[in-house]
Amino acid sequence: MINGTIPMDDRHYMEFARQELARLRSEGRIPEASPVGKKQTKGGGNFSTNTIIRGNPGRGHGGAGGDEEALDGGAVVSTSTLGPATFSRQERELSNALGGLEKVGSALHVVVDEGLAAGRDGKTEMLQKIGKHAVKMRLKEDLKEGAEEKKERVERSVKEIVCGLGVIGNFVNDKSLENGYVAVQSARHLFKSYEGLVEDVRGGEPGAEGGSEEEVRIALFGVVPALIKRMSAKRTPKELKREVCKTLLCVARGGKINGLDLIVPFLNSPKFALVTRLFVLKLLTKEFGLDRKGCPLTLPMVVPVGLAALAGEAGKLDEKVSRAAIGLVVAASLAEGGGAERVEKYFKIKKTPQNVQALLREKMEDGRVKKVEREERQRLRAEQKAGMAK
Repeated sequence: MINGTIPMDDRHYMEFARQELARLRSEGRIPEASPVGKKQTKGGGNFSTNTIIRGNPGRGHGGAGGDEEALDGGAVVSTSTLGPATFSRQERELSNALGGLEKVGSALHVVVDEGLAAGRDGKTEMLQKIGKHAVKMRLKEDLKEGAEEKKERVERSVKEIVCGLGVIGNFVNDKSLENGYVAVQSARHLFKSYEGLVEDVRGGEPGAEGGSEEEVRIALFGVVPALIKRMSAKRTPKELKREVCKTLLCVARGGKINGLDLIVPFLNSPKFALVTRLFVLKLLTKEFGLDRKGCPLTLPMVVPVGLAALAGEAGKLDEKVSRAAIGLVVAASLAEGGGAERVEKYFKIKKTPQNVQALLREKMEDGRVKKVEREERQRLRAEQKAGMAK
């Protein structure tokens, strides 16, 4: 957690992110915004970011909060350093990313600059190159170099990752499914590279990473809700949803930035489809369990969410929502730290109808039997492998 707190609301997250950005910029740890393109004319016309976005300002790639949503929850913020011009959240993020890449002398600066000015195919190629660049960062971990040299290289790479995430977040919900698919994969590559790089430079010394966790968390403030929004979109194919799940799990496993703490608060927001929030909660519950030390997933938080989703009037519940809610309750009953008996205590607390209780008990028992059978198969396979090894 940053500063010991985790805001539980999207708007608070955005406000917190803005404050953190201002603080980090004042300390000189991340670059100031430096929009690329034509400067404001003497007559006071609007700033033209011709290498950032083509067409109507505020519309384009579909970031985390929608085409025209600004960082502060809807208002378009005036950029005082450029006179009366106004910029969408997306334009500011892309501008900051370009400025950051240029400041560290990254080869990605030209790639991103040219990609943003290109058409759809050009943007796809740009996103692919960002992902490939992230993979190459991990391949350099075995380079023979001095401690200071290595630290400088890793710090530069972390800046590239932060800026790369700033670009990627604006393409996760692109109208082109191909761009969305590549953006989700590239986000995962960037985060994996960060985890490896920080571990590499830290060398077992706490704090050697130079506070980069804060910068990456702030960058993920845009990427995580974009991923959940992508999952919520009706036109998102199953293959892309699977990629989103892989990327969310990758972030959640990120112990250096408390990735799970970063994701869970967004799942409380009605801004995203209920079925998506239930599904992601089930995924995280199965992966991490409940009521573990330092884990934000608890039985009192997870089970009531599933029961509340099943509380609609008979015949009016969406089938997908019902299935996801049942899956979440069953996952809680099977998870480490959960249990059927503990889950059933909430049936009375939440005044769950008798027919729903009967259905849930049946599903929980089916889940328990299947889990036992699965564990037995795994045990037999392990014994067979051990026998063959002898």
